Amino acid sequence: MKTTYALILALLALGCDDDLRDAVLGDADTPDGAAPATDAAPDARPRPDAWVPPDAGAPIAARRLLTWVCDTTFARQATLADLELAPVAGDGGAIAIEPTEEPCQFHLLHRDVAGATRLTDVPGGYLLAAGVADGAARVVCASRIDHRPAAQATGSGQKRLRQTYRVRLECARGEAGQFTALQPAVPPSPDWAPWISTLETLPDQPGRYRVTYERDFSFQFLNLTDHGRPEEDGTYTVDFGFDADGTLVAGDPDRAAPGMAGGPTGPAPDPCPPGEIDPSDPRCAPRCGDGTCDPSESCGDCADDCGPCSLVVDDGDDPGYAEIAGAWRTTAGRADFSRFTDDGVATFDFRGLLPGPKEVWVHHPVDPRATDRALYRVREGADDLRAEVALDQRVGGGDWRLAGVVDTRGDFVVEVAQGGRGRLYADAVRVEAVVDQDPVIDDGDGRYREQGDGWTTAPGGEGGAHRRSATGGATYTARIQPGVHEVWLTWPADQPTATRRAEVTLTADGAFVATLTLDQQREGGAWLSLGRYRLNGQQATLTLRATDGAPVLADAVRFDSVAALPDGAEFVTDDGDARYLETGMWADADAEGAGGDVRWSPAGDGTATWQFGGLPPDFYDVLVQFPAAPRNTNAAVYTVRSAGAELVSASLDQTSGEGWRVVGRVWIAAPTASVTLRREAAGALRADVVKLVSTRCVECER
Repeated sequence: MKTTYALILALLALGCDDDLRDAVLGDADTPDGAAPATDAAPDARPRPDAWVPPDAGAPIAARRLLTWVCDTTFARQATLADLELAPVAGDGGAIAIEPTEEPCQFHLLHRDVAGATRLTDVPGGYLLAAGVADGAARVVCASRIDHRPAAQATGSGQKRLRQTYRVRLECARGEAGQFTALQPAVPPSPDWAPWISTLETLPDQPGRYRVTYERDFSFQFLNLTDHGRPEEDGTYTVDFGFDADGTLVAGDPDRAAPGMAGGPTGPAPDPCPPGEIDPSDPRCAPRCGDGTCDPSESCGDCADDCGPCSLVVDDGDDPGYAEIAGAWRTTAGRADFSRFTDDGVATFDFRGLLPGPKEVWVHHPVDPRATDRALYRVREGADDLRAEVALDQRVGGGDWRLAGVVDTRGDFVVEVAQGGRGRLYADAVRVEAVVDQDPVIDDGDGRYREQGDGWTTAPGGEGGAHRRSATGGATYTARIQPGVHEVWLTWPADQPTATRRAEVTLTADGAFVATLTLDQQREGGAWLSLGRYRLNGQQATLTLRATDGAPVLADAVRFDSVAALPDGAEFVTDDGDARYLETGMWADADAEGAGGDVRWSPAGDGTATWQFGGLPPDFYDVLVQFPAAPRNTNAAVYTVRSAGAELVSASLDQTSGEGWRVVGRVWIAAPTASVTLRREAAGALRADVVKLVSTRCVECER
């Protein structure tokens, strides 16, 4: 088979570091899920521009996934010219990639003398692309690499381990700088990758194009040969065009090299069509079927319709549990007891699973004597390590913890071994098929948990009801992809007995992110944004509890993935917002203010606090506004705090003046901040609105 390597130099355009170059050029001895070797001298490593394709007879180990390392510092070092992937045939322009704030995520660009036009709304990974000019039209095709952080740790520095799980070959057509959306020319498959080789016009068919691509089961970037891989791999072509609405219309794929085995490409058929589930067929493990299963039900692989259902192996009498090394003892744990050892190995064997990505959850008791480093390994055979993650069992005990997401071919074993000091617990492991979860977590979902007593159900809210308790806490847990997420909270409106100090804590993979305090007598009945946060983990948790003895309202939470943290944005909190808090004696004032209302305190030790969340690290100008009056205090002190530290304090005269008044300019590194108002001289306090304005302060020194 003849293979085209014309676009190998695109690897340089991505700016991959040496570790990534080693990975994409292939190393048959590197197990999937392991970081590529990095101990060779840089001069001894193969470079893409000097790489010679392997001998025709050289075997290449087929692997389901490829794990690779990317260098996030590249986006800050490259110029647009460095990021060009390929020229556009007959155009004089080029296809390029544009870095984003997300590691190894890029936008695809078409660049010509008129400038650069972005082709993507959502960034992805791009190594290969091709483009042609067809009169006034331009057609661009690229292999989009969908990837996510691997479960295995990567070490220090900016390099991060990524795992490729799908490749899509997409094309777009443009004219006069306006492009259609990228649309699939080749349907994506979970089992092989379509790497684009060439794109050409069809002279005898105006408006039709032919894309040639390599169907690659092993997912090895640029290793475009059939040797050592399934014979249905190889070179394929597909012809396509665009209808009047700009929709891509593709024909049936064909093998480009005649005489080779293999049929048309396309998505793999579902081995278990609905209504044809056969428990005796290992490909067709029983599924829940009715979509209403209980979260604790053990129902095999719930890939299609079972939501929170899971398969659990416990260290009790479950046949899938085994202790293969060490002296094990018994103590209290899940399902009455847990096994532990000082130095040993135990395994949890999962059977009857369909191929695809799986969440792996682990459970261990609460014990400060537990090991500081429990190694959880996922194996599909003695020599096939799919993933490894280290967890500190001294924290997160007593509940399920997400260890990571791993792509599997079916059955697998989770191994737990001692990697540090202390008691190693082997309590239970749970696996769930990865499904597209609703970003909304309601109080009736399996991802919602309650702690403490006194919980009751009341009408109103998301789904028609909500939960409330004056002494308990509620936890919402979401599976996420690491990145920037906007966090939303809602509760019913008109709740005069609700808590005025509901503490909201946000964590990612157990690491603290932010805390805010909300007044649930305000802003009910709508979704309240708590801000955008960079969540570096696979599990986000929001905990809600009251701190003043009044009932906390637990209704619904939403995690929305967004492209980036805002740049140069304004953050405003008004006295009518839920993030505005008071102590002491306050009342509504007659004066007009922002949002139509103003609060005032005639005397005493009253304070007002405006809170802010989702702040990207930056310099901020802190501005306040209030209606001036002769009876106001001439010493209203505004204090800005973040991460427990006082940043700036200023005394303002509220007897005169109008418009925005400046408190100061501060550097805020944490995602939350607050501004508190108090008086240092007699007179009334007026509390209206506070604004933080992000500013690029080049003359400032942190």
